[in-house]
Amino acid sequence: MAVTLGVSSFATDYSFVRWDVTPSSVTWATGSATTQNSSFVMPAEDVTVTPVYLYAPSYNVTLNQATGGTATRSPARAAEGDSVTLNIDSLVTNYSFVRWDVMPSTPPIVWTTGSATTPSATFNMPASAVTVTPVYHTDMNAITLRQATGGTATASPRMALADETITLGISSLRANYSFVRWDVSPAVTWTAGDETTQAAAFTMPNSTVSVRPVYRDNTPAPPPPAATAQSGGSPRTSDDTNMPLWWLLFAYSASGLAIIGLYHTRRRLNN
Repeated sequence: MAVTLGVSSFATDYSFVRWDVTPSSVTWATGSATTQNSSFVMPAEDVTVTPVYLYAPSYNVTLNQATGGTATRSPARAAEGDSVTLNIDSLVTNYSFVRWDVMPSTPPIVWTTGSATTPSATFNMPASAVTVTPVYHTDMNAITLRQATGGTATASPRMALADETITLGISSLRANYSFVRWDVSPAVTWTAGDETTQAAAFTMPNSTVSVRPVYRDNTPAPPPPAATAQSGGSPRTSDDTNMPLWWLLFAYSASGLAIIGLYHTRRRLNN
């Protein structure tokens, strides 16, 4: 009678090595002591069977995608010494592959096919987790549009190759504001309009470009406050709040002058 042996599942990071069978003189009907699924002929005595496993820790292979293309790695988890394959499946228009960044960088990765600068490459898994990031290059440059108080500006496209046309426009203006000019850095060649026209276009240089609209606030200044007119039609020139006192002082002054005049008259008559 044949006895069939098999391993239905493994614990994480374990693999099958062999069957330890006592007595060891059993006759294998299929497979052998080192095959996971095998069978032997039952001898005329008791038999003890023990599976032997090998613990081989595996580590994550983390792939970070980046702008410029789509990368793959296989497998996503590997033991030390296993082969890990990297590949660039597709590239975005105007992008090219530069290299693979594999971290940590020490100890250095051992490439078995290709290298860090080839789109398809294979390396031996180290005894630690690794993170892989593809690096791409593009000849496209960005157009940075800085909005300003007074309106809403547009720029299209916002990424461009050298010599492509960039179109600028003002989609709306706030009340009492008017467009003045475009501040563009570095200086560009205008192909439609110029820096003083709302709708304009320029040729993209081989560098990034900064664009900012300039507006003017045309809000009218408030009128000066009106002068306050005096009642009676003419301005007052003195304080008349104590008129009875002024009349009393005038009367006393007149009486004093009259007494002095009378005194001098009598002296002339007596002489």
